Amino acid sequence: MTAKRPAPETCDYAAVAHALRTHAEDYRREVHEQLFAQILPARDLFPMSAASAHQELVPALAWYFEQCAANAPVAHTEQHLADLAREHRRHGFPPQVYTTFVECLVSGLDTLELKPADATAAAARLHHLARVMADAAEAADLAGTAPAHRLHVVGVRRPNRQVGIVKLSAGLPTQFAPGQFFAVTTRHLPGTWRELYAAAPPTAAGELEFHIHATGPASQLLRAARVGDEWTVGSPRGEFAQGLHQHSSADGVYPVLLCFGTGWAPARAWLLGLVDAAVAAGQAPDIEASVYVVAPSPGHHYDVVVQENLAALNPDMRMYLLVDSAMDPQLLGAEPPVVEMDFEVSADPVSLMLERETTRGNRFILCGPSQRVAQAQAQLLAAGVDAVDIEAHPFDRAGLWELN
Repeated sequence: MTAKRPAPETCDYAAVAHALRTHAEDYRREVHEQLFAQILPARDLFPMSAASAHQELVPALAWYFEQCAANAPVAHTEQHLADLAREHRRHGFPPQVYTTFVECLVSGLDTLELKPADATAAAARLHHLARVMADAAEAADLAGTAPAHRLHVVGVRRPNRQVGIVKLSAGLPTQFAPGQFFAVTTRHLPGTWRELYAAAPPTAAGELEFHIHATGPASQLLRAARVGDEWTVGSPRGEFAQGLHQHSSADGVYPVLLCFGTGWAPARAWLLGLVDAAVAAGQAPDIEASVYVVAPSPGHHYDVVVQENLAALNPDMRMYLLVDSAMDPQLLGAEPPVVEMDFEVSADPVSLMLERETTRGNRFILCGPSQRVAQAQAQLLAAGVDAVDIEAHPFDRAGLWELN
């Protein structure tokens, strides 16, 4: 009698993802120590503080294994990681670096104490993923796609002591979709990149506009930009309001945008892009949407002229400016208001929004600081909004790789 072959062991990819999220710092530290030892120039590409290096690494890998566990469409999953590889070309390494990098990723699995079968299967997946990313980076190189661009600051405005509006120009058209973000750095920030959303759609002159809230040393330095400064800007990433267009509600999906602080920037770019598209088509703009912009006080609302113009230009747009307090802090240093706008005081903007919007048939688009976006997302889910009807755009890139 012929003995039966044992059934092949399967991998618990969900367990691998959970271990990565649970031991994120240990894994990231181990991977980077090995990477820096094997590729000495890599050390200069990251901040001096190792704790700040490559924060997106572990969340992205955990997300990948979660997609494997859910048997998500392969093309969809790999496309996100291929986009990441193309964007990481800004560091200047050739695609061949993934051969070394994947060995560091696999070696780091020892910190997770996985079952042998899970560790073996996870290593195979990482090698496959490295090939996908290397191929994407190489294809971009062969296509002549620039890994980054040098732009010069052509305008700076500081509407209050916390926000800076910086305009840059490349002199040539820059291709991106309204609502995407860019990694940026300057010579004053060695090894440090900050991701910023473009606040306006593309222009023929290759101009970019960024709205910067000074929350830390790097963002404070970027806010302090001067005309003539040179910035390095990576490739655009992200997707915003996919499938929605000017007359979205005609298709049964109505956009409701909730923006916290400078989270207004990607929404602004998307809305202005819709206006430009309508004008180019010889049509009158008529964006059907509800827009809630939240700030601590009236003086923190730094773009009211554009907001008022958008509301006046689009009869079916409802624009709400919300504040936590009707009084500005004494040292805010806000510019005098150019136009009079109505502000509503609300300690709970999500609840206020839900009083006015239905929980079905809407696409809720959340933009801003990660903590505010996560809290708003949790409130919407608790109110019965389906997860597929919520689109989150947190400032923290690691937040893009959360559980589905």
